[in-house]
Amino acid sequence: MTIMNASPSAVGVVIPARDEQHSIEACLHAVLASLKNSQSRLSASWIVVVADSCTDATAVMARRLLANRGCVIECTATSVGQARRLGAAEVLRHFAHVSPSRLWIANTDADSCVTPNWIDRQLELASRGYCGVAGIVRIDTVEGADLPTLHALLAEYTLHADG
Repeated sequence: MTIMNASPSAVGVVIPARDEQHSIEACLHAVLASLKNSQSRLSASWIVVVADSCTDATAVMARRLLANRGCVIECTATSVGQARRLGAAEVLRHFAHVSPSRLWIANTDADSCVTPNWIDRQLELASRGYCGVAGIVRIDTVEGADLPTLHALLAEYTLHADG
């Protein structure tokens, strides 16, 4: 079902994190680079890191890296779904002045690095009327996974023509 009539002009990125001090810097640099690559299409962007039950320096590092480009919410939800909900609510609050049809909310994880065209790909699909995108995951490490599990995952993973 297509309900969007216009391309988004604002993007909010939600990043749940739990004790991710070793990966949050690379994650945020990748998200910021992707947003920078899309800046000609956007009037505004905002990143929300939701530090859920962190016992390390994740929140401190994220605040330092974000500066005025986003915010950090600290919570004790111990639930990635609840953390995403809190992050999305903060994006909606931040962009309360933007029409919902012009706002795109993207999600990634603090232990992931998005590609430079991550936002552009989503905005392109949004401009074609898509209301949501389920992202593609590339596995960089399989630490702790046994070979049969990895083979089963790769056998079931499907890439559709629309990306």
